[in-house]
Amino acid sequence: MQIPTSETQDVAKPASSDWFKGAIIYQLHIKTLCDANNDGIGDFQGLLSKLDYLRNLGVTAIWLLPFYPSPLRDDGYDIADYYNVHPYVPENPTCWNDFMG
Repeated sequence: MQIPTSETQDVAKPASSDWFKGAIIYQLHIKTLCDANNDGIGDFQGLLSKLDYLRNLGVTAIWLLPFYPSPLRDDGYDIADYYNVHPYVPENPTCWNDFMG
């Protein structure tokens, strides 16, 4: 599976600034979607493996629930570190970079 980047032809560009009005937005929590490394917790590699499936469902945008380190006093929205991934999401930097395109 090729991850679209700004250099590839298959990057979907919104036709207008109100693209969200017709979008099908799928909200998900990474740790519950798909576990690629079989440790019982969903991960970014699992999410990457499901992108084609989500696209085939008609999903046009993904809303990720918080996955930053947090004291978890507000369901993860109380972010303690905007530059790292919470330890419950076991990842390597390559997968994160692949996900971000």
